[in-house]
Amino acid sequence: MIKTVINEIASVAGFLWDKGWAEKNAGNISVNLTGEVEPPDPSIYSCKIARGYDSLAGNVILITASGSKMRDIKESPLRHIIILVFDESGTRFSKLKLNSKYNLFSTEDIPSSELPVHLAIHNTLTGMNSGLKTILHTHSTELITFSHLKECTSENKMNRKLREMHPEFGLFIPEGIGLIREQESANEKIAAETAEMFRTKKIVLWKKHGAIAAAETPNSAFDLIDIASKAAKIFLLSGGRITGV
Repeated sequence: MIKTVINEIASVAGFLWDKGWAEKNAGNISVNLTGEVEPPDPSIYSCKIARGYDSLAGNVILITASGSKMRDIKESPLRHIIILVFDESGTRFSKLKLNSKYNLFSTEDIPSSELPVHLAIHNTLTGMNSGLKTILHTHSTELITFSHLKECTSENKMNRKLREMHPEFGLFIPEGIGLIREQESANEKIAAETAEMFRTKKIVLWKKHGAIAAAETPNSAFDLIDIASKAAKIFLLSGGRITGV
């Protein structure tokens, strides 16, 4: 299982880089590996977090490291991921990495700056027993551009236009995507707002910033953002002149 996940992360990182959706160290990926990985039992959970995540008690979360570039993750994924093992209260975790033989060892590497967002979403999804294990955040050029337009002044207006643009959007994202107003990222406020939206959505668009998807696998998460981006791109290429039936 772990090798499959790592290979998918490397593949998706390549897609993001090739599409221009991951400038410099933009974007991050996490996967809930609970039940799939048996980490060594850490005697000390060295990292205490500001708030507890009840549904993540005893969970194992893989996340990309701070400063990692998708082009580098594509080539050497093991160097750029961290595995977080939570204690039984969900308030502390230990940090581990994998060597070339897929053995775990302790690390002082730092998880992605968007860690609060990933943990809040995983906490919500796990508490719901959603079965969605992967969180993907990327800077889709098409969705960011679309979010600047008047069509994104409301969630309903945005989703109506995206459905009009591309039938695949309505087929694979029937619930539409959530919209969060422009604000600073990587903090508890936007984390809480975003996590709440994932109770009913599988994609959330941060206005003028990027998109986040939740799915069963890294490939599936990429597919969701790819479909939404295609709908936005059709609108942009048409100059907004296409209208629904």
